Amino acid sequence: MLDASLAEADLELFSAITSHMSHIVVFNVWKAPSAFLHRFFQGLPAEMPALEEISINIHLLGEGGQENVPAFGHDNEQLLTLPDSVFRRAPNLRHLKLVKIAINWDLPRLSSLTTLVLFFSAPPTLSQLRSTLERMPNLEALTLQNSLPIPSSSEPPHQKPITLPNVKKLTVGGEPDRVECFFTHFSTPNVENVHSSFISQEGSYDLPFVLSTVKHPYSRPSPGPRSLMFFYHRLFIAQIAMAEAEHLTPALNLKIIAMENLSLPASSQEMDVLTTQLFDASNWSRLHDVSFARIFVSADVLARTFGSLPSIVKIYVGPESTLPLIEALQQGADVDPALDPTSVVFPGLREVSMHDVPFDSGYFSRPSDVDVDDLLDCLTSRHERGVGIHKLTLRKCHGLDEDSVELLEEVVAEVDWDHVVSEVDEEEEALREAIEEIFG
Repeated sequence: MLDASLAEADLELFSAITSHMSHIVVFNVWKAPSAFLHRFFQGLPAEMPALEEISINIHLLGEGGQENVPAFGHDNEQLLTLPDSVFRRAPNLRHLKLVKIAINWDLPRLSSLTTLVLFFSAPPTLSQLRSTLERMPNLEALTLQNSLPIPSSSEPPHQKPITLPNVKKLTVGGEPDRVECFFTHFSTPNVENVHSSFISQEGSYDLPFVLSTVKHPYSRPSPGPRSLMFFYHRLFIAQIAMAEAEHLTPALNLKIIAMENLSLPASSQEMDVLTTQLFDASNWSRLHDVSFARIFVSADVLARTFGSLPSIVKIYVGPESTLPLIEALQQGADVDPALDPTSVVFPGLREVSMHDVPFDSGYFSRPSDVDVDDLLDCLTSRHERGVGIHKLTLRKCHGLDEDSVELLEEVVAEVDWDHVVSEVDEEEEALREAIEEIFG
């Protein structure tokens, strides 16, 4: 295996690599300048019988020598194209992974691949993609990120979807209409892992496309992980991921990640709408795990949507979603579950995992801090109603101490705390010691 970062000045390395290519099985190059790769391709030996995998990440340089990263959702022009001769010289090539490099979609030898991964590649036409994938019967893993064709009105309407019978892992990403077009024209009945991403230039949700795509690969039973992600160009990434663990229990992940230190344009009302429409878009009756990380959903919406599912056993929350969860779990606390089972929010919930959640230590409180007493009251109420939480996981939850955790252990059978201590915790401890010293 060769794994290298190549620079244009690496002439000795260039010569050494080409002289040994006939023996290399896996060829992995990252951040190589296009000019270097162009010369490298020309110098390849006539035969590379051992080569089974090629993975190349081109290094595009713009003005001033700065790296030029293609913009999300934009087609790329004047990309270096992988020479057709590579396939002729490497008859045993099975895995092709390229970043910012184009391929000849009409090349017959693509049919021998079992893995095809393309990021920021020149997109084919829809006809080319249909024709190419149709003649790849052994394809097991397919990634087309910012490499999808533009839907064309000139294409014959209502074409029969092409079945990719052996694809187990599928990743597609691009502008919403392109992703939707892919799922319309291709079927992966045996897929085990699906990941799709939406890229929007204006920061809009494009909910019709998102929800429609949810119904395509996500509504069918599948024994493997499934995920859905949609991007907002230069603003933030919102992730909705559905995954199934090895024990065949589906999980849903809702996440927002800020980019470039910009404030999130999504309001809590927009997140409530997104969550409600997502819940209504598909049948989640088999959902086992649900994760809300860096996303705020109101307690009422949380209770009315996923909180109504008895199948959910585990929930993961971050700093934005913990307070709404506590409020939702306390709804109907004065109603006997035996008389009205629907009064219990998340009735099957047995495990709660909190990550990066700030707790109110009494010294540096913020409105977003979680009060340990409120959490304790919530857990106690659940326990008394016969729907107690069996396990509580606390990771990087600043503001907690041994005494607080011991109180939680009185109502939860298992509390898994990482004893994390942050700079804030140390400041609070120093202040506490100073107060005790002054006032005795």
